[in-house]
Amino acid sequence: MIESPSVLKMLKNFSKEVIKFAKEGATHVQKHEYKNRIKTCHSCEHLLRSKRCNMCGCIIEHKAMWATADCPDGRWKLSGKWKKK
Repeated sequence: MIESPSVLKMLKNFSKEVIKFAKEGATHVQKHEYKNRIKTCHSCEHLLRSKRCNMCGCIIEHKAMWATADCPDGRWKLSGKWKKK
């Protein structure tokens, strides 16, 4: 397992994600996509205490609902118009 990010790194990661989310219109994924993302996270070895990603430090219940966010390990991708082509 990889080393957990420092508190400073978690704050930087979260700030970056929140700014992108707000700047792009605060769009959420569809309910079924959110459930799939959460299910994927719960089967991942990087999940800590069923709520925090050990790779980026984000709380998954929040990050998984943002269409502008993707998994740092590539397990789920951006949604809608933010999908990388």
